[in-house]
Amino acid sequence: MPELAMEIISPGQTFGEMTEKATNYLNAKVLRVWVVDAKAKTITIFYPDAPPQTKRREDSLFQGLQITPQAIFQQAGIPEIKELAGTKQLGNIRRRGN
Repeated sequence: MPELAMEIISPGQTFGEMTEKATNYLNAKVLRVWVVDAKAKTITIFYPDAPPQTKRREDSLFQGLQITPQAIFQQAGIPEIKELAGTKQLGNIRRRGN
């Protein structure tokens, strides 16, 4: 069984749907489930034996490893919302979230 599952919330999905999926993974003995929310720029980590933890911007994801949610989103080319202000892209993002 895999130790880690990762789900990325798509425009047509809700966090609640992803939480249900994460629970299914944990019930199948996956040790960690990451739910990545590109819109909110967060990564929520689900554990079988502890409450979920949401990591934002500068939070460290691993002790001793310099990786943050912000770094992942930058690497993927996902701009900050403030960078999109006043552009057509921002309107598209808002429409998809409805």
